[in-house]
Amino acid sequence: MRSTVTLVLLAVLATACGDAGSRGTATAADTMTPPEPETPFGWMPPPGDSAGPVGTIGDKDKAFQVLAALKEWSIELTPDSVPSGEVTIALRNDGERPHAIEVRNARAGHWISATISPGATVTMTMPLPPANYEVISTDSTYVGRGMRAVLLVR
Repeated sequence: MRSTVTLVLLAVLATACGDAGSRGTATAADTMTPPEPETPFGWMPPPGDSAGPVGTIGDKDKAFQVLAALKEWSIELTPDSVPSGEVTIALRNDGERPHAIEVRNARAGHWISATISPGATVTMTMPLPPANYEVISTDSTYVGRGMRAVLLVR
């Protein structure tokens, strides 16, 4: 009898506590991100890592061009909105420290650049379906200081 009562109490506790941490609250970053465009997910890029070798995922000759100027502690995208398809991002490190970035979307995949020395430029070409993509530093400390941007792919 004692073990039955213990099992019932454990089940009740597990049910009561199970979702306590899953209640999310909106953050300032959530409210600042534009809504996702409607996406015809008929094709998807493979999730991957462009770190080796850089620039070999997509077709640079047919890609839309974006410049990402990296500094301590910012990423400035020009333009910050492009049509869907092949996209080349030229990552120019205008800062004083080496940087690497990640381009990511939870549904569409993620790509990571090679480390970019101060004053250097590296390009990444990838197929991007319509979505909002975070362009962030691979160093979470830098992201917390504002090294992040959003690329809108329509």
